[in-house]
Amino acid sequence: MSGLNPAQAAAVEHTDGPMLVLAGAGSGKTRVITHRIARLVDRGVRPSSILAVSFTNKAAAEMRERMIPLVGHEDAHRLWLSTFHSFGVRFLQEETRALGYEGRFVIFDQGDCVGLLRELMREEGIPTDRSFDMMAIVSRISLWKNAFQMPGNVREIDYEYDNIARAIYPLYLERLESMHAVDFDDLVVRPVQIMREREDLRKKWRARFRHVMIDEFQDTNIAQLALVKQIVDEHQNICVVGDDDQSIYGWRGADVGNILDFEKTFRGAKVVKLEMNYRSRAPILEVANAVIAQSKTKRHEKQLRPARGSGPKVRVVNTPDTTAEIKFVAREIHDLRKGGDASPGGVPRKYKDIAILYRSNTQAKLFEEELRVAGIPYRMFGGTQLFDRKEVKDIIAYLRVVNDPEDELSLRRILNTPARGFGSKALKTVRAYGLRHGLSFYQSLRRLQTLDVPVRTARNGMDLLSALQTARDALETGAPLEEVTQRLLEETGFTSMIFEDQTKVGERRRENIEFLMRTFRRFDSERKISLAQLLARISLREETGEEDDSRDEITLSSLHSSKGLEFNIVFLIGCVEGKLPHQRTVDPKLTDAAPTGVDEERRLFYVGVTRARDLLYLTRASGKKSRGRTAPLFPSRFLEGLPDESVEMYTASAEKEMSPDEVANFADMILAKLRK
Repeated sequence: MSGLNPAQAAAVEHTDGPMLVLAGAGSGKTRVITHRIARLVDRGVRPSSILAVSFTNKAAAEMRERMIPLVGHEDAHRLWLSTFHSFGVRFLQEETRALGYEGRFVIFDQGDCVGLLRELMREEGIPTDRSFDMMAIVSRISLWKNAFQMPGNVREIDYEYDNIARAIYPLYLERLESMHAVDFDDLVVRPVQIMREREDLRKKWRARFRHVMIDEFQDTNIAQLALVKQIVDEHQNICVVGDDDQSIYGWRGADVGNILDFEKTFRGAKVVKLEMNYRSRAPILEVANAVIAQSKTKRHEKQLRPARGSGPKVRVVNTPDTTAEIKFVAREIHDLRKGGDASPGGVPRKYKDIAILYRSNTQAKLFEEELRVAGIPYRMFGGTQLFDRKEVKDIIAYLRVVNDPEDELSLRRILNTPARGFGSKALKTVRAYGLRHGLSFYQSLRRLQTLDVPVRTARNGMDLLSALQTARDALETGAPLEEVTQRLLEETGFTSMIFEDQTKVGERRRENIEFLMRTFRRFDSERKISLAQLLARISLREETGEEDDSRDEITLSSLHSSKGLEFNIVFLIGCVEGKLPHQRTVDPKLTDAAPTGVDEERRLFYVGVTRARDLLYLTRASGKKSRGRTAPLFPSRFLEGLPDESVEMYTASAEKEMSPDEVANFADMILAKLRK
């Protein structure tokens, strides 16, 4: 208990019954969760009966690492520390029979779901041109699922995307079932449905967990709350940690009402507020408190207090136009790097101490070119991850078919990768044969030589199935996964296809594959889980490899992706109406504008402000140049009412001559473009 402040200690000491811990930004919530678990173990609670749920795999892994010195390595690994989705995987793997699938099931990631929905739309004759937003269909079906709205319950709305999603929804569910597949939403929804229907399983899982803790509770949706209630309804030993002021995911189904109404849902709940902030200097917190206090919707009253004392004022910067705003940030970063006037105390700053945050990813593109010209190294946070790369997804598809030949989506993905003559006509022939004879896609493929397809196509298909079976047999006899995978890729022509491309793109693809092979190497050396479990973890993005934090680079991140991060210096750019708050949250003509949209945008701004430890810039442009004219831009409403004593106002000049380094970098960039 040493080192905990009184509020943290109160949260740790509470044992039985519901508790809501309102954890302000930077208030040490992970410390509270880990110490609370350790306290329960110290009081004789079995580690295996404690379930702690976070929203990211990184947070769950960090929690386990922090638990080891508190309870020991053995007990730390007996705890159930997971995300909602990884909990769902373990539940469904244990209760596959109740799921209604014989044997294994496959997990479809977002890319798989998009591909399946696009195929269903083609079959139904629904056109999808390049401008069609497939994610609009995916998100609607996801929201319906998480609200337990089955196809027959979805209300009619006279809007194109809603009508298409309503038409495809039942077909999508049927196709998932026929493929023995679940999507990410099913990993939460299906356990709830199973426990509602099966009293024996409900009792089993309630008996397994005597204490449940949920982190980032403000981000939970209807289905996630329902899952929690199914587990804790008898003993009510539920502790949730969260901050309604940081609820920023309403657009993807998160319901801030879950945390606001916690005391109604769980009667007699103890409420503890963590308001001491260990991250940010006083002026930053004073701005954050002033911004969130102006919220128009219901919230839990909190006031962040600084543990670190005073620091430089928040710098509110006005520039003539967006181009000048970009140049100002680049110049200021150079100055901070050299320990110039911009840097508090004249101390040189590293690039990795600094982040540029923005509301929309389109804003990042403008900064990327300026940073390249200025010679400032950067990394994009939340960009395309390793397991989203096409070549990596292809290899994972090969292994998914090795693991489960009935995984139709993966099988169809690899059939023509590399090309084997399987055009749309051959695929239709295989599918039609299966429908006529009641066979799966895999079973139909095994009869290729009897079907009306070209001889070469049939031979290539049979060779592929043979290579997959060889790999399956090798793994069953204990052969190393890395070795089996490399042999499979060589036998199927995948390796030759990758090495044909000698461009830089091809080189990057080979590097990505080598990184994947390192993951398999770790798997072979540890052998703690099965191939099926490894593939499930990859689907849930649990095996993303180690991030290289050693590189000295600026971080570019959207505000949504920045949640959970912190930086010494933050530039929060684009603080103008239409950008922050975003236009779609304030324009009543836009269909998806929500009544609480502006307040969620305010919370998003608050999240950005509280990412900064030492120094915060809030930048805005007075205009935007377009076709020779400058259209006026108006300061964000979130800049109103900031405390005068905590901010200082700057007006940045429009132009400044390039330094010699900038001229050289600019010339290099132009030459590179000309060579292309």
